[in-house]
Amino acid sequence: MHTSDDVVAMLALKKLGWGYRRIAKEFGVSKNTVKRFVRNGGWAPYEKPERPSALDGLDDWLEE
Repeated sequence: MHTSDDVVAMLALKKLGWGYRRIAKEFGVSKNTVKRFVRNGGWAPYEKPERPSALDGLDDWLEE
């Protein structure tokens, strides 16, 4: 887990012109993690995608 100080530092380094790969190496995370923080403008909780179930709409049939 990354502290808010780490994320603020990542954003500051990106503003200084550092690349995603270089920032990721500095903090020991993946470059996609750094990209996500930069895109969101800070830390954001993970949002689980809403996926339909194979049994959606079959409630009545399942109750029988």
